[in-house]
Amino acid sequence: MVTREDVKTILAQTLSMSSAELADETPLEGGEIESLSYVEMLLAIESQYGITASDDELESVKNIGNLSQLIVDKIYASHQQDTFIS
Repeated sequence: MVTREDVKTILAQTLSMSSAELADETPLEGGEIESLSYVEMLLAIESQYGITASDDELESVKNIGNLSQLIVDKIYASHQQDTFIS
């Protein structure tokens, strides 16, 4: 199962940072993360896990911890749906 730490590792790699530098409280707006970097992170997650988040879902995401949890929840939901369909 994918964990929040797994997701944070991918996000950190996308930002050319270590995952230790990327705290749950790291804001997605107005901090170290520029809007282009945010888009790059989302594309990396989409590529790695085959999931996407809608604008509505992303609207409530304010920091790395929120984003990591959203991604893990979507991955889990996707796997549950795949298991149900199979």
